[in-house]
Amino acid sequence: MEIFPSIDLLIPQKSPFVMVDNCIFHSEELTRSEFLIGFENVLVDEGFLTAYGLIENMAQTAAIRAGLEAYNRNNTPPVGYIGTISNAVISELPKVGNIIVTSVKQKTQLLNIIVIEAECKIEEKLLAQCEM
Repeated sequence: MEIFPSIDLLIPQKSPFVMVDNCIFHSEELTRSEFLIGFENVLVDEGFLTAYGLIENMAQTAAIRAGLEAYNRNNTPPVGYIGTISNAVISELPKVGNIIVTSVKQKTQLLNIIVIEAECKIEEKLLAQCEM
């Protein structure tokens, strides 16, 4: 099992706006994160992580990919920007106490513009997906 650096070394976001707990898998094609939804989370509303929280979780999982590359070169994590979100589907909002696993696959890259596919699940149940 591979051990990854702490999230605060991989993404530029800081508390209370961190929507990932750790990286659980990384390869050239795929990155996976895990996130335990806490009641105190700023994007929780009435006991559920909002759609904005799911989108931010997917974006931060994508940031882990870039952060690992920077970390391996002894650099700080880069600040990225979401240019567009497409084909977004939110099927269900997760509850406080749920652990979501988010997968990000890089589709294409042109210079510093990267297009990813992302999905959030609880076990095998799909909660959300999109392209960014």
